[in-house]
Amino acid sequence: MVADLRAIVDGDEFTSAFAAPPSTGDHRWDTLIAAAVAREAVRSGRDALEWTHTPPLDESWFPDPNPILADRQVAATPPELAECNIFFDKRGLESL
Repeated sequence: MVADLRAIVDGDEFTSAFAAPPSTGDHRWDTLIAAAVAREAVRSGRDALEWTHTPPLDESWFPDPNPILADRQVAATPPELAECNIFFDKRGLESL
């Protein structure tokens, strides 16, 4: 998803692609998606959309709960996700 968003240059396509998705049913994943989409919007020179402004999670969350990878995930997490209390290696965003 994130790699696909980077390829968008047309304004109408941007509006459609960056529209709020339905909930995943899990507030943590919804927050991660919102933060990732906001990050890509800003990186592409656009403003983050209103729906992407979400409060940080109450507790730190590692979508990949492998404790062996925790330090690596913290170090490789984009600041936009860390601000939401989500720790996810930025390389994993490419396949999100």
